[in-house]
Parts: sequence; structure tokens; C-alpha cells
Amino acid sequence: SVKNLQDLIVKSAECYGEKSFLRERAGKADKDTSFAQLLADCRRTASFLNERSGGRRIHCAVIGLTSSAYLTAYFGTVIGGNVIVPLDAQMGAEDLCDHLNRSDSEVLFYDKRYAAFIPAVRENCPNINTYVCMQDDPKQEDVFFMPQILEENAPMEELPAIDEKSCAAIVYTSGTTGKSKGVMLSHANLIDNTMCQDNESTPEDVLLTVLPIHHVYCFTCDILLSLRYGTTVCVNDSMMHIAQNLKRYEPSIILLVPMIAETIYKKIQAASASMPDVPLAAISRGVFGKNIRGIYSGGAYLNPELSNAYSALGIPIAQGYGMTECAPIITFDDWKTARLYSCGKCVPNIELKID
Repeated sequence: SVKNLQDLIVKSAECYGEKSFLRERAGKADKDTSFAQLLADCRRTASFLNERSGGRRIHCAVIGLTSSAYLTAYFGTVIGGNVIVPLDAQMGAEDLCDHLNRSDSEVLFYDKRYAAFIPAVRENCPNINTYVCMQDDPKQEDVFFMPQILEENAPMEELPAIDEKSCAAIVYTSGTTGKSKGVMLSHANLIDNTMCQDNESTPEDVLLTVLPIHHVYCFTCDILLSLRYGTTVCVNDSMMHIAQNLKRYEPSIILLVPMIAETIYKKIQAASASMPDVPLAAISRGVFGKNIRGIYSGGAYLNPELSNAYSALGIPIAQGYGMTECAPIITFDDWKTARLYSCGKCVPNIELKID
């Protein structure tokens, strides 16, 4: 049985092996990372962290966009028994330093686009003793590079036993009601949310991930569920490229927030206005691709009119409700039972009180 994130990633590699887990842009081509390769890279990263920490349990922060390197940093941290701190890719240097200090982080994994922030981190975050740039960058000094780590470190063969009740991640809230708070999510929190329902996806599905990876909504529903079901995750590298990537990857599933769903629908309407003789449903398939089975919506209120509009296109849209503290799913609906004005039923193993 799967009790922690280490179990999940090990069993996904056993079940799905060389099947493509993550597909991302690499120049004009695509780069695929298999379930087995992700585990191997994570074992090497766990070895590196174990050596740097002297075997201590440490907190490691990661900031960047969705990529194989990001997921290697994330899972390489947690399968070794350490705590990951995913940070908002949009934050500035001052907020980055604040979050690093408040989370007691000792290691920082970062995309090279944040190299300009590193001098400020060195000056203001004395606890950070290890800097890992997730891409090669000859301009930087006194840092490690993820490709170097994966090349030079042998995989950790004996992974440590992990208490499912121990903290796996410190996820910061959006701070809408004040200063953002670090939510401590255990392995059990994340695994229960991943395993509490069935039939959400299949190994034949292709999912396009478009939401920020540091949000637990994206991480649980796009990444963890895809590890469970053997789904291939394709990375939308920019909101500017979402229409292009829908055509490129032709996903069968996509998770959105209502604002993005509305923006896409408006583009379908605009295309229809310029091609009045083409059925709206045919235009929508041209936008989403021929494989789309449905949309899951969360993160904000879904206007019933928008839900009806998508249903008329033959694309069901179901919404759920959740919060960071619940890892995040609290209620969930599927495409077959979705009802207007409803955000679904409570998922198993949760108590919900309406005050």
C-alpha cells in the first residue's frame, strides 16, 4: 500500500517503468522523462542531500517553473526523509529571503532565471548553506548544478523509512488575509488526497499542466494523481503558449482555474465569429484537440453560465473546492455527476462543517 510520497514514486516506477511521465519543451523538440528515470534521478538527488546534511533531516526550498528538474528536486528531497518548501515563482528577492528564513531552509534549488537573487539570499539567509541551480549556467560560481549532481552521485539504494505523519512539505498560503503562512503538510495529508477516490484518470490519458506548481492544487491533482494513475503530464511552458500547447499535446484532461477557462472560451467565441459557418463544437475541438475528455476547475467560483457553455461544446467541466491546509481537495465532482451551482461531494475521510 502507498503510505507516503516515497512509496508513491517508487511504486509508480515499478508499475509504469519507461512510460513517459513528463513531457516538456527542449528547444523546438520535446524531452520526455519516464517514471523510472524520475525515480533514478530522485535517488541521486537524495544521495547528494544526505551527503551535504551529514544524514540530518533538513528543509530544502525550491523555486521555479514545472520541469523534470523541479520534480527531481521536490521528490529527491522528500524520498530521503527531508522537507520540501515549494515557493512562488513570481516572488521577488525580499519575499524569497523572508520565506527561506521562516521555513528554516538550508538548501535552495532554483531555476537559473533567479540567479540575480542569489547575492541577496547569501547576504540575508545565513541558514542557506547549499545552492543548486537546476540548469547549467557557467556564469554562476560557488553553486551546484542539477545536471552535475545527477552525473556525479550514485543513486541512494536504501531509502530511509518515513513516518507517514511526518512533515513532507511546507506550503505557503497566498496571503490574501495577511502575511502568507507556512502550512505543514504531512505525507499522510498528501497521500490521502491522492488515494481517496478512484477513476480520476488512466494510463492512456494525457494531461496538460498549466497552473503554478507551487500551489498544492496543481501539485496534488496534476502531479501526484498522474504518478498514481500512470498519466503522461505535458508542461505548458507559458500562459502565452497555452493555445499553441493545446494543439501540440492534444490533452485528454486539463485542470484550470475559472479565469483561464473563460479566456479560452472567449477565444473560441472570437474564432466562431470569424467562421460563422463552422459549428462551435468543431472550433472548440480545434482549440483543445480531438482527445479532450473534460476539464476540472478549482481555485475560484465557477460561473454556471460558463459551465453550461462548455457542456454545449461537448466538453464537461466539473469543479471542486479545497484549501492548502487540506492538501487541498475537500469536495470534488466528476464529469458524469457534475451539477450547476455545486462544487461536488465531500471526499472520503474528511469532516466538513458549514458554519
